[in-house]
Parts: sequence; C-alpha cells; structure tokens
Amino acid sequence: MADEEVGRPQLLRTAPSLGRPSRWAAFLLGLAGLGAGGTSVFITHLEAGHVALLAVGLILVLVGLAGKMPTRLKLGDNEAEFLEERVAVSGALLQSVESAPPGSKAEVADVVQRVAEVAPEVAASAQAALVYDNMVLGLVEVVMNEPEVRELRDTAPWPVAVFPHFSQGRVPRKELEAIHDRALVRLKGSGTLLVVTNVPLSQAATDYIVDEPGLFHAVVQGPADKQVLELGLRNALRGLKRPQP
Repeated sequence: MADEEVGRPQLLRTAPSLGRPSRWAAFLLGLAGLGAGGTSVFITHLEAGHVALLAVGLILVLVGLAGKMPTRLKLGDNEAEFLEERVAVSGALLQSVESAPPGSKAEVADVVQRVAEVAPEVAASAQAALVYDNMVLGLVEVVMNEPEVRELRDTAPWPVAVFPHFSQGRVPRKELEAIHDRALVRLKGSGTLLVVTNVPLSQAATDYIVDEPGLFHAVVQGPADKQVLELGLRNALRGLKRPQP
C-alpha cells in the first residue's frame, strides 16, 4: 500500500445477496447454459458461441451456489460491477451531518471529505447538506443584521434557533419530530425554533408544525428565497404562526 494511502478510509465493496428463488433461477439457468455449451461443442465449428455459453453457465452456477452476485465481471473488453446501492450508508452519513452540534461542523465536514475521496457517491448527499447548511446560516446572518430585523431581535422576549435541514424528498413528520427533539435539547426549553428546509414538508409534518407553538418552518432553496427566510425569522421572533398584514 502506498504511503499516502495509510490512514485513509477504505471502501469495502460487498456483493449483493440473492434470495432463494433468484439463487435457484441462476443455478438452473447456469446448468442449462453448461448443457447447451457442451452440446454446441459437438455440433458447431464456431468456438466463440459454445465458449461463451460455458463461461456464462459456469458463472450462473457459481452464483446460484454462493448466493451472491460477483462484484466484478469482465468479458473481453466489457466490464460490469454488481455492487449494492449504498443508500443506507449515504443516509447515515447525511444524518450525522444533520444531527451534529454547531461546534462540531468542521470535524464532520472533514470526515465527509475523507469519505468523498474513496466513495464520492456515498458522500454526495452529506456534502450537499453541508453546502446548504452554510448557505442558510450565512443568509440568516445577513437578515438578522438588517435594521428592522435586528431591532425586532433585540426586543424579542425569546431567542430564535435556526436549524437548516437538507432533504432529498418531502420531509416526513417522524423526521421533523426528531429535528424538534434535538433542537429542544440545545434550546434547553427556552426560545423558538425555525426549521429551514430545501423541500416542502409532508402534510403530516405541516400539521405537526401548526400544533407546536414554538416551532416554525420556511422553505429556502437558495439566496433568492431571502424574503421567505426573513418572514420566517420575523414570525419566530414574534411568536406568530401565520404571516400578519
């Protein structure tokens, strides 16, 4: 192993497992391929055909016996990989970014970068979440320093905590409840919470927002949504659940 690779995370590639029906199907197809390939040896003068049948048949028989797809298959100039989707790993990394305390974001970003070096597809969502987090918090700082909002902040009876949350689909209620629980621990029971997401909430999550007096929400996809964020901050500072004229 090269010196520069020492200490770097290594991606362990695991082959997808097959269920019992798939194993039997692969095994039987493999036997059929071996039989057809063996028969073609005696009835044809073309080598490529029966060699391919024998090779594919043998692979399918081994797949059926082992119960796993090969991680990599190369036939001539063609190569294919059969790897499990890393949805679970990617989701866990994304959740780590979302649940990390504000003071540990730098350490989390370093871990995500190290993962991205060996598995970019696994780290992509977490990287997007970090970018979104920085964008929202930067926008919050700009809005909070505007004269009218700053005055409202200084006279508000409670602080407002902003929780950016990057999601790849509509945020379900269970996920929002988890965000709320983590925020309450940080707020120590004092203040209101503005959850900022890049996508809308599910209907159940929207109902949860309405039922929680100290919980507010805004959909902010980029700097162009600055006014939406400002309205959410104003409502959270005033304790208003709905925009007032």
